Amino acid sequence: MGLAFKPNIDDLRESPALFIAEEVVQALGTEQCLIVEPNIDEHKKFALTTCEEAVREADIVAFLVSHDEFKNLEIPNEKQVLDFCGVRSLSAQKSVKQSPSPPAIALSNTKKRVMAVFGTRPEAIKMAPVVRALQNCAEIDVKVCLTGQHREMLDQVMDIFRLRGDFDLNVMAPNQTLGDVTCKVIQGLEQTFKEWKPDTILVQGDTTTVLAASLAAFYNRIEVGHIEAGLRTFDKQFPFPEEANRCATTQFASVHFAPTLRSRQNLLNEGVDPTTIHVTGNTVIDALYQALEYLDGDEKTLAALDERFRFLLPDKRLILVTGHRRENFGDGFLEICNAISDLSKRRDVQFVYPVHLNPNVREPVNRILNSRDNVTLIEPLDYLSFLYLMRRSDLILTDSGGVQEEAPSLGKPVVVMRDTTERPEAVDAGTVVLAGPHRNRIVEHVSRLLDDKSCYEKMSLAHNPYGDGKASGRILDVLLDAQVTGIEIYRPEKKAG
Repeated sequence: MGLAFKPNIDDLRESPALFIAEEVVQALGTEQCLIVEPNIDEHKKFALTTCEEAVREADIVAFLVSHDEFKNLEIPNEKQVLDFCGVRSLSAQKSVKQSPSPPAIALSNTKKRVMAVFGTRPEAIKMAPVVRALQNCAEIDVKVCLTGQHREMLDQVMDIFRLRGDFDLNVMAPNQTLGDVTCKVIQGLEQTFKEWKPDTILVQGDTTTVLAASLAAFYNRIEVGHIEAGLRTFDKQFPFPEEANRCATTQFASVHFAPTLRSRQNLLNEGVDPTTIHVTGNTVIDALYQALEYLDGDEKTLAALDERFRFLLPDKRLILVTGHRRENFGDGFLEICNAISDLSKRRDVQFVYPVHLNPNVREPVNRILNSRDNVTLIEPLDYLSFLYLMRRSDLILTDSGGVQEEAPSLGKPVVVMRDTTERPEAVDAGTVVLAGPHRNRIVEHVSRLLDDKSCYEKMSLAHNPYGDGKASGRILDVLLDAQVTGIEIYRPEKKAG
């Protein structure tokens, strides 16, 4: 009931109600849904019906917009009413002859206020399925605050998952320091909390945004929920500053959403109250499955990606490369680039390297690899394009944390160009191997995967320890105070054999 942006108008642009209706119709099918919007005559996607027909035919009546036409509708007692906008509480006094209204699920005064705060592309990817789960929950009022620590890459992810920010701190500026970002985020959130103070903020991972947002919330006595809590390398310099960021965030957080049992144990070892730790799996797997479903259902986008990457050669094995870590700047990137140069002498492989914008990355990469025939250097990719290449690849060379989690779900072996990882579960499971930023070791591990079929199959078929695509639902259960605690929420199953 209702598609408009707000009551009694015909404007549907950026309407949350329209978005909800589209999701419901997609899930249930058009034959199961009746759509009412009294302020417009027709809609390009939906066949509209009248208020009277909808109330007569439907089993469940869901009010999404508080149009005046809805306030005095007589609804039989056997119908279930979902009142997401308080329209029934605004009804005029009814005649004593009128049948009493059926009990509505009144939510407007009891919703828990949750603010998701993020500012980089990796955060947006991992937070998106959580935000979508919260938006679909009638018991939670959710707002999104973007810090803008990244800008263009962040906006791309928002578009893919059809999210929009309610607040935007827009802290991005050229040549700013980590201290600059931290101060801007804290000051921006101080003002934001005056406009809309949540009961809980959610942060994800280990960026400067996470640290600053957690501190700002702590100063304002707002509960902090930390998604992807408990990852550790036990060396504050590797990765820098992420390891210090996540350790500090643990001190400010009241609720810890650990992706794995090992992450939970790390938190327990640091004295965190076990009743505040909830093992959920990693939301990046939720995002991966949702994005792939979107991609596979969009023939136009798939065709455009096929055309964009038509230079990929079917007779060569594709190696996808990503690299951007600060701790590898300098000698580390020289070693990485020289290893790729050595491997590119093989005629059975093709490298594709989306090169990070940081000059510390671009200079050695372009200088050493630009002249190699079977190394294609491209600009950074949007999320869907990167997933497309991951799925097309045979193996992946990376120093990224997220790729270590995503690639195993696609059956792609990963060679990690770091000496340490905060994701040791992948090493234990056999889905990744640590080579460090060392020329000889990178060449050795990649060559073995290319030449040894049994080694390749062992890694590509290994179980992904990071989740089943249901982490965001588990996080929602905790926020709703569902009767679930700790490791009993999610325990990954081992593959037989």
